[in-house]
Amino acid sequence: MKQLIVLVALTVAASACGGGTASNQTGSTLPVLDVTTTVAPPSTTTTITTTTTTSPPAPVSGIIATSTGIAGWWDGSDWVSAEVTAPPLQLESEYQFVYLNDPITVQSAGQITFEDSGFCATPDSGLAFPPLAEFPQTGPIAISADWDLRPHRIELLSTDNKTYEEETKKLLEGTEAKTNGAELVQVIRTDLEGDGIIEVIITAERITDRNLLGSKTGEFSIVFLRKVINDEVQTAILHQFVAVNDGVDFEGFMAPAYVTAVADLNGDGKMEIAMDSFYYEGSSTTIFEYMNDDLGPVAVLGAGCGA
Repeated sequence: MKQLIVLVALTVAASACGGGTASNQTGSTLPVLDVTTTVAPPSTTTTITTTTTTSPPAPVSGIIATSTGIAGWWDGSDWVSAEVTAPPLQLESEYQFVYLNDPITVQSAGQITFEDSGFCATPDSGLAFPPLAEFPQTGPIAISADWDLRPHRIELLSTDNKTYEEETKKLLEGTEAKTNGAELVQVIRTDLEGDGIIEVIITAERITDRNLLGSKTGEFSIVFLRKVINDEVQTAILHQFVAVNDGVDFEGFMAPAYVTAVADLNGDGKMEIAMDSFYYEGSSTTIFEYMNDDLGPVAVLGAGCGA
């Protein structure tokens, strides 16, 4: 993982399929011999009534919902995108709302709905996500899980860090990014895999227009992960956007991104990264799984709404 660049689209499709299961029990028809008389017994046939018992589907665990729709779930062997297959039944599932650093809250399952407008790529979960105080601002993710979503420590560090400021400049070399006056807005330290080796996730930006219109050439947003591998610090970019002159009245638009949660989203004891990204007409959430030290973090699920 020298430098893995992952460009985030509004949605991320994953393969495979999962859902609830049902078991069937069926009787059989047998010939029965009457042995209650001494005369030659005639052969008779008695039909045993055939019955079918269907177990009701159990509540599904692991469905991941965002404020813009259901991203998908883990089916036991693979990530399944809600964009390519319908979500399984939820019944009486409870959802845990996970923030980056706030306490986890619980909410009962909502009613899954599908819209026809095409504005959102994935079904709506029916959950009541808290309204955003301003735009752009991250919200929580929600998951129908009964396991520990934070098996490893997550620390929010000071954003006054010269080392990470210099790393930001280094990563943006060769682009039109103007890193003077840039600021670090997130520095997150954790152990995603629980292997004793720390990862640090950094978000840096230079943005003057919070409406994300009319950004100046060279303004940027970047999210990257650093980890020591074989005694060498290596970096993977999760998101990078640099505003450039597009030849119209305003110089460009901005698409910033921020880490919204770090949590174990499939119950394997390892934590994934949830990242929200925005532009002036929409927003999306992308889920990254840290695969291994060769591949680094890979986008596995996503949900988004936008024009």
